[in-house]
Amino acid sequence: MGWATAELLAAKAFGGRFLPVDVTDFAGTEQALADAVGELGALHVGVTTAGGGIAARTIGKEGPHDLQEFRDVSELNTVATFNISRLAAAHMARNEPEDDERGVIVNTSSIAAFEGQIGQVAYTAAFPKRMGRPEEYAKLAVAIVDNPMLNAQCLRLDAGQRFAPR
Repeated sequence: MGWATAELLAAKAFGGRFLPVDVTDFAGTEQALADAVGELGALHVGVTTAGGGIAARTIGKEGPHDLQEFRDVSELNTVATFNISRLAAAHMARNEPEDDERGVIVNTSSIAAFEGQIGQVAYTAAFPKRMGRPEEYAKLAVAIVDNPMLNAQCLRLDAGQRFAPR
């Protein structure tokens, strides 16, 4: 099952709609977010999961690390993620808090060794010694949204995984 099929089925399971977008297409991302807000009426929560990486030495047997590959990963992980966050925050700021207690709250998570990632090894995790599952990430996202006292935090979701030097 391809990623778009899985997301489409997940969205349908709870009565939602999946809007695919290439997050490195900034105009397309802005349009997809505007379309979603247009359909839903407002944006209250944003969960950004796009990211990726490559495992390569700075200098290897074939020469220096490919600069364009580094730029592509940086664009995805930094610029595209920031773009989604700023656009989502702008939409959320338009919503008036019901109790004047919550406005736009931003939390982040740092994840490692999840199913579907490339180049990660689960055996370096403390416990459990396996790859993380998408539903475990979803549980963290729900817990973050559910707890009004959680704000301005970066939460690790990595089973205690630490990459030792080679």
